[in-house]
Amino acid sequence: MKLFFFDESNTLIDIEKLESLKIITFDHKSHILLKNKQIEHQISDEFLDEQISKEITKRNYQLIQWYNLDLIKEKLTFHEVNIPKLFTDEFTSSLLKILKKVVEIQNILKKYPNIEIITSNELYDITKIFSTSIFKIEKNHNEKFYFDEINTSFTIANKKFDFKISNKKYQKLKQILENIFSVINRNKNDQIKNFTLILELNTEQFKNFLIESKNKEMSISYYGRRRPAIWNKNTFNIIRKSNCNIISKSKIIEQNHEIEVEKNTKKYLKIINEIVEEQILENYFNIFDICIWSIVKKKIKELMEPRLKLVIEEIILGENLLKKNKPKTIIMISEAGRSEQIISTLAKKYDDIDILHLQEGAHCDTQEAFENTFSQGVYPILADKYIVWGDTYKQDAIKVGKIEKSKIEVLGSPRFENLKFEQNQNHEEYVLLATMPPQIEEMGGLNVKNLENYKKSIIRICEIVTNMNKKMKIKLHPAVEILDLPNLIKNKFSGIEVIYQGDINPLIRNCSELIVTGISTVIIQGQILKKPVISIPLIEYYWGEPSVYKSKSCIISKIEELDSILNKLTNDLEFRKNMIKNADVYLKSCITNKESSSEKLWEYIKSRE
Repeated sequence: MKLFFFDESNTLIDIEKLESLKIITFDHKSHILLKNKQIEHQISDEFLDEQISKEITKRNYQLIQWYNLDLIKEKLTFHEVNIPKLFTDEFTSSLLKILKKVVEIQNILKKYPNIEIITSNELYDITKIFSTSIFKIEKNHNEKFYFDEINTSFTIANKKFDFKISNKKYQKLKQILENIFSVINRNKNDQIKNFTLILELNTEQFKNFLIESKNKEMSISYYGRRRPAIWNKNTFNIIRKSNCNIISKSKIIEQNHEIEVEKNTKKYLKIINEIVEEQILENYFNIFDICIWSIVKKKIKELMEPRLKLVIEEIILGENLLKKNKPKTIIMISEAGRSEQIISTLAKKYDDIDILHLQEGAHCDTQEAFENTFSQGVYPILADKYIVWGDTYKQDAIKVGKIEKSKIEVLGSPRFENLKFEQNQNHEEYVLLATMPPQIEEMGGLNVKNLENYKKSIIRICEIVTNMNKKMKIKLHPAVEILDLPNLIKNKFSGIEVIYQGDINPLIRNCSELIVTGISTVIIQGQILKKPVISIPLIEYYWGEPSVYKSKSCIISKIEELDSILNKLTNDLEFRKNMIKNADVYLKSCITNKESSSEKLWEYIKSRE
C-alpha cells in the first residue's frame, strides 16, 4: 500500500492510474472533490485531537509575531514601519495551515511507518521532514492570499451585479472614481492644517459623523487605500454634504515617485533574501520541537516578494500625506489593516498628531478570545485614545485588553445613530438568517468536519423555517463562498432569497426573527430594531461566554431546538416581549449616547485641540 497526500493543488488525474492507494485529503476542497466522485479517502483532521488543535492555534498566534524579533525590526523597517507586520492578515491563516499539516503528517507517519508517500508542492516539503520514502508529483499551484481579489458590485436598473476583480484592477478603478470626484468638487482645497483625517471608515455607516463635522465647523479629509469613500449615489452625497476632502494618490504623489519605489523595492528584496538565511529564524519557527523554517521560508517569500512593491509604495504615500497635509487628529476603527498600521506608525513621529481608535463592532469580549480579537486589531496599540460604545466594552478593554483607564473614553457609536425602531417601518415578513464565516485563523475554522457541519446546519435551518411555512431570506457573508452555499441553497430552496452584499439593516427591519450563526455586530443591530435574536454558534472556538450571551438578551440555540424556539416566539407574545426587553437592558450598558454620539465625539475632538 502507498499513501497519497492529496490537497487542492491535485486533480483526479493524479490518482486515477495508481493502485493499492490510501488517500488522505488535507483541505475541504480536496475532500469535496473526492466525496462527490465517491472516491474513498480519509481526512487529515482525524489525526489530530481537540487538545492538540488548541495548542496549534495558540502556537500560531505566537509565531505570527515574528515581526517583533530584533533582527526583523532592525533590518526590515522602512520609515519606521515594520514591513513584515503589514502582511500579518495574510500570513496568519497561511501559517496556521502549515502548522496543521506538519502535525497531521507527523501523526500519520507514526501510524503508517516505513510506507511510500506520493504527494506534491507544500505537502512534499513537509513530508520530507519526516520521511525519505516519498515520490513527488510536479504541480503548479500558488496560494491566493487575502486582498489578492476584491469582492465588489454595481447596480444597473435596480439590478445588482456582484463580481470579483484583482486588487490591482480595483485600485485603478478606485483611482478613476476619486479623480472624477476631484473634478466635480474642484473648488475644494486640500487641507493643510488643523483638520481631522478619516482613515478607512465606511462612509454609509458613519454618515452622521461625517455630516456633523460640517455643523461643528471641523475640516475633514478622507484617506482610504483599501476602502473607497464613494461607491454609489448615497456615499457621493454624504461626502459632498460633509464638505469632505478626498486624499487620492494623485494628490500626494511626488515627481520621483516611481524611481523611489523601485529603488527601495530592490533594496528590501535583497534584505529579505539575506534575512531568510539567518539561523535565528530557523530556531524561531518550530512547533512541538519540529523545525518548520524550510517550509515557512518559502511561504514568506511567496507572500512578500510579489507584494513588496505595493507595500513600499503605500509607506511612501503615507509619508507624503503627513508631510504635505499634516492632520491634527486621525480617526480609525482598527490597527490591523495595512493603511492603519502605516499611517498610525508614521504619525507617531509627530508629537502634535492625536490618534483616536474607534470601536468598530461587537466582538467576543472574553479572555479566551483575546488572541483572536487582538490579532484582528480590536484593541489599540499606537492610538492615544480608545473610543468605546459603552461601559460593557470599557470593562472589556480594561480587563481583557489590558488598556489603561486613562486611554479609554465612552462616547457611543456614530454608526448606530440613524438606526432606530420605527413602528411604521417595522414589518415581520420573513425569518432572516445572517451567516458569520468560519474563522480561518482558528483551527476550528479549518477543520473539514466543522465546515461540513456548518454547511449542513445552514441547510437544516432552511429546512426548519420552510417546514414551518415561514418565508426566509439569507444574508450570506462573502467568506462562506468556499462552501458553495449559494448554489446549494438555490437548488434546494427556490423560495429562499440569498443576498450577498449591501446594507443588512433594511433586511432586519422587515424580518420577524433574526438568526445569527455566532457572535456579530448584527446581533446588536437586530436588538436596536427590536427583533428577537437567535444565535446559533455553528463552530466551537472555545472562546468562552461573551457578555451578550451572559445578558440573556439573545437566545442561544442548538439546531435541534430552533423549531420550538421559533414557535414560541410566534405564539408566546410574553416570551417575545421579554426577549426584546432583555435586549433593551443590555443595549443601555452596551451603547451610550445612542442618538448623539457624533456630536459628543466631535466635541471631544475639539476639546483636545
